[in-house]
Amino acid sequence: MSTVQFYVSVAVMPAVTVLAVLIGILWNNFHMNARFGDLRSEWKGRFDQIEGRFGEVDGRFAEMSRRIDDLRDLLRAEMAQSHSE
Repeated sequence: MSTVQFYVSVAVMPAVTVLAVLIGILWNNFHMNARFGDLRSEWKGRFDQIEGRFGEVDGRFAEMSRRIDDLRDLLRAEMAQSHSE
């Protein structure tokens, strides 16, 4: 084995391997960031839908609360009328 072959096997090949692994990690990181961006936008859409549904429920509760208040006022008026008689 010559000295050139020795230096190539000891110094150059591990450096090339490390460089190839580094490029692979960076490539994978780029694709993972893109997937996380897609996932983030999908989650945002779903959370917006859920928030809209909660808004609908709040509207229903407000309507129900208004109806209960109206019924309470009606019952109070009837009770006041029966007390006055």
